Amino acid sequence: MGLDPKVIESIDEFKAKKARDKFVLFLPLVLAVMFVLAIIVLNVFARGYFNRTYTTLHNINNAWVIIIRMLAGAALIALIAWWGFNLYAAVRYAQGRIETFLTLQTNDYDKAGYMVYEDAAGSASIAAGVQQPGIAIFDDTAANAAAFVDRLGNRMIGVTKGLLVAGLSVGEATGVMAHEVAHLIIGDNVKPPEMFDAEFLPSLLIILYGVLAALAVLTAPRNDGYLVLVTIVVAVIFLVLVLIQRSKRFLVKLLDLAFAHDDILADSVAADLTRDPDALVSAIKKVSALATKSDRTPGGTILARYMFVTYPTASGDYVRYATQIGSQLLTGGKQARTWFSFSGMMDEATREIYEQEKGVTRDRLVNLDLIKQGKWQAINSWNVD
Repeated sequence: MGLDPKVIESIDEFKAKKARDKFVLFLPLVLAVMFVLAIIVLNVFARGYFNRTYTTLHNINNAWVIIIRMLAGAALIALIAWWGFNLYAAVRYAQGRIETFLTLQTNDYDKAGYMVYEDAAGSASIAAGVQQPGIAIFDDTAANAAAFVDRLGNRMIGVTKGLLVAGLSVGEATGVMAHEVAHLIIGDNVKPPEMFDAEFLPSLLIILYGVLAALAVLTAPRNDGYLVLVTIVVAVIFLVLVLIQRSKRFLVKLLDLAFAHDDILADSVAADLTRDPDALVSAIKKVSALATKSDRTPGGTILARYMFVTYPTASGDYVRYATQIGSQLLTGGKQARTWFSFSGMMDEATREIYEQEKGVTRDRLVNLDLIKQGKWQAINSWNVD
């Protein structure tokens, strides 16, 4: 068995769209980096030109040359030592959250319930034609599940202790696991954070631009007009990039990219695998009713958007925020973030994401109802007028 070609086509389109969105979002940053690289190359040719056309009138005062280049050198040191360290700390913090999440696994769980979900994962994997993921049990009384990749790169499905004893039928359990298998196939699951992830890439590109901009000033010829022009241009572009990165529109799109999780597509794939959308509807309703039994999410609210049923607990839960206890254990009460997140716009963006998440469960049920009518909204060429 295996995925229907239409399903594969839809998954490929989802990945392609995500790549396009990422390209468009980061394009200004990438173009800025390329532009400042071009200035550095131009400096080489300009130096030779001004050496050949040297006049006292066109040569800037040595004191001003020293001041401008000292400022550029200070900016270079600040970017590497301060912002670079903050970015590194943010990545390490995010990795620490995943480590905390992984350590919440337990061997004290209902064995009969475990077998139901292991068999369900096997059935969904066979239907999809993929290798069965590992099953991990998390010490949480809430009923929920999440797909993730562990530190060794193994594809896993985490199931809470509460889900094992939630009384779901075999068909409902299969629907839950098919949904999580679908997320692993799509690739929008929890994974160990890396420096080049969408969450951190804007900060990385800003730092790279700043370093190259400082080098552009340091390597500019000692000509008054040229040096001042280069300094003003790279400074203005830097300011524009920072303003873009702190804008609400940019941050909302960044959060969606960084924590992409298409439950509608995953449900559609799961319905195709199980051929039982009614069981998936029933599972969503039952887990929704039980999901808030616990006041925490395994690993903190970092995983709120990745769970089988999303239940946002507060505004701002999607930027690697931790639970209060987890935060104290990891950072002494401080929550490291990417440097750009210290902004009122970030709070507004996370509130908007929070509001969007409130309607996810309703949208999923509507989608599954349409599927039962033969209207596969998320699967290419399966739409029915």
